[in-house]
Amino acid sequence: MSKKKRSRTSKQLNGVNRHHLIFQGRHYNSGYAKMLRERFVRPLDVKIHNELHNAVLHDVPRPSDAQIKAMWLDYQANQEAIDQMDIVDACEWLMQEGRDQAWTACMARQWQYLKTK
Repeated sequence: MSKKKRSRTSKQLNGVNRHHLIFQGRHYNSGYAKMLRERFVRPLDVKIHNELHNAVLHDVPRPSDAQIKAMWLDYQANQEAIDQMDIVDACEWLMQEGRDQAWTACMARQWQYLKTK
């Protein structure tokens, strides 16, 4: 029996995509960075998702490994509460948690956009 493939359009039929608050994946594809990225995925309206990626923010710069590890450890210490956060609150947590100036600025832009939508 073959595995059922999910088509790209079937994800969008209900008008919702999965948005990784920490993107692009190629910058966060191993170690603590990958684990952190995987925990910050939330549903987002397709139109809002596309506008966010195409017009507001194209990438989130990668902080140092030490900073990512510190965020991961803080996430683990508060995992239950963070996993219950909606997309705006999760983005705010990431914004406040980061110590890298470029990271914080990008998270702030993403947070401000999501907050208004």
